[in-house]
Amino acid sequence: MDIEIDLLIKTNDSQRHHDITEDDIIRSRLLYEGDQGIDDRRILSLMKTFNKVVHDLPSNSDENNATIEKLLALLYSIEHSHHLLKSSYQMDELEQLCYASKTQQLNEQIKQLRHELDQSDLRLIEAKQKRANLLEYDARAATINKLGTRRE
Repeated sequence: MDIEIDLLIKTNDSQRHHDITEDDIIRSRLLYEGDQGIDDRRILSLMKTFNKVVHDLPSNSDENNATIEKLLALLYSIEHSHHLLKSSYQMDELEQLCYASKTQQLNEQIKQLRHELDQSDLRLIEAKQKRANLLEYDARAATINKLGTRRE
């Protein structure tokens, strides 16, 4: 297990340059491993038990009832597992839709804020120009005041 984690970390470090995130690696590992084949074993066991009941019908009714109960228990566990997988799939789909809508909202807000920032930059440039003009006007007015009027 530790070796797998080390390999996963090393693989992750080397694959960051290939635009593969840690989440993608973990997701693919989970999809690959699943719940370690428990469902496959349950289905295989169900098929074997069913074939055993069909081909080798026990003469004893107690054995027959036990086998049928085993079949029903296996079937219930498979149905339950399927229901859980289906529910988690639906939850993942809804979560993806939610993330997509939030991403779209954030992108729209970013566009709006960039537009406001551009407008603020333009207003700042105009204010700097007005300030420079005002300073130049004040400097010329001071120079004119030093010279005096024409009558003097």
